[in-house]
Amino acid sequence: MTRRLAVAAVLLLVALPRSSSAEGTPTPIEARYAHLGPYKVASDTVSDAAGTPRYQLLFPADIGTDGQRHPIVTWGNGSFASPTQYERLLYHLASWGFVVVAANTDQAGTGVEILDGVRLLLAADQDPASRFFAALDTGHIAAIGHSQGAGGAVRATVASNGLITTVVTIALPHELFVLEPPKTYDVAGIPAPVLFLGARNDALISGAGTNLRFFDEVSVPAAVGVLTAADHNTIQASGGGFLGYITAWLQYRLRDDPDAARAFAGDAPELLTNPAWQAQRTKGLLLPLPIAMSGSGGPALPITGAASAAVPGLLLLAAALAAAHLHRKPATPGRQDRDHVSQV
Repeated sequence: MTRRLAVAAVLLLVALPRSSSAEGTPTPIEARYAHLGPYKVASDTVSDAAGTPRYQLLFPADIGTDGQRHPIVTWGNGSFASPTQYERLLYHLASWGFVVVAANTDQAGTGVEILDGVRLLLAADQDPASRFFAALDTGHIAAIGHSQGAGGAVRATVASNGLITTVVTIALPHELFVLEPPKTYDVAGIPAPVLFLGARNDALISGAGTNLRFFDEVSVPAAVGVLTAADHNTIQASGGGFLGYITAWLQYRLRDDPDAARAFAGDAPELLTNPAWQAQRTKGLLLPLPIAMSGSGGPALPITGAASAAVPGLLLLAAALAAAHLHRKPATPGRQDRDHVSQV
């Protein structure tokens, strides 16, 4: 595909009708996670030695004092976009307790800045002078991106050597739109569970057929869905109808949240029957272990041969986790005000 044809395609994309909300009423799980979470959000900027802003950070304002370790989300912008154009989404994720790092680059397709954002926070978790010291769940990290940044999220995940444990792509472009070799990607090489999200009014760049093919090409647990009342840039500004399932996926994959998991796993994943979405598929996704073993909401994990000897220990572990959940102090709801702070 020539560069002239690619430019023409982008101009056609700009002319497509735009929509920002999903059709109909959100289904229960989607609706729950589309609401802001319980955490008050703080933000900060990380600059280089010359004073140039390199990363935007959004995170729970009481991080480091709440006794919790928070999962990491590293974000990649679309072409010629900045983190401010995705502020609603990034703020939303921080309100659910995730620490979000967003690179100030409009060319995120290489994945370099996305992965460096992870390394930035991993170093902060080890630094006694940092507000993030011993406050990050470094074993649960997600890469998310839009358009070119979605390709960068794929590349960062592949290059992370297991640091990134799940990836979400929003409008991951057809390969014909990836013109520079440093930004090409092969979804078949994704090593972690992945959620592919597209938009019906984005058939040119990242339509249903493209996302279903990506889904078929991966060998890892995966889900795919195309939002009907959305276009290529719906994720910007308000976030449109994408917020609920992006948040639910992160809660499921980074926190083993059993309610969020049922959007994608179990006997009847909500995503598959949600009328606001099309081209929905899931594969290889299981409910969190204690839930699956209890028989509520989905089949138990298969246990055969020598592994069956571990069943009593697993049952004890499940009981202990359930007891810890019952006695865990819940987060204080209703803390959604922004608090800008300066110390990193």
